[in-house]
Amino acid sequence: MLTSPAWRSNLMFSESSFSSILLPALVIFAIISLIAQFYLVRGKTGLERELMRIRVSLIIGGCLILFLSFLLPSTPVLSFFGYPSTVADIDDPSKLLRYLQESNNALVRTTEILHLFMFIFVFVITESLYSLSKSVESQSRDS
Repeated sequence: MLTSPAWRSNLMFSESSFSSILLPALVIFAIISLIAQFYLVRGKTGLERELMRIRVSLIIGGCLILFLSFLLPSTPVLSFFGYPSTVADIDDPSKLLRYLQESNNALVRTTEILHLFMFIFVFVITESLYSLSKSVESQSRDS
């Protein structure tokens, strides 16, 4: 039977606006990253400094990806809850419309999070490789 899905009450941020949660989180993670890089890199030189920056970048990127996982809805299309078991569950057009809207909202949120995950992953890896190559080039030039 299609009733209000039970999975909505179990998720931390499923009902909240996507940008109202993500933008403050990005600002907080950026500030933490800048502070961590400033304090952890202080006193280190060359390759050691760049490796510490890469570590901080990977940790912050991992934390952002973990945070994104809390924004994921449990998609009723793929889960057992919310799936109509008989035709009688969706015989009324209003029931069918509600079911399709809930499924669509879950898929749209999942797609947004997947796009952000790919962006964060590519950005962190690219930034880390660039930083490492710059450091190795600098070290080879010095020796």
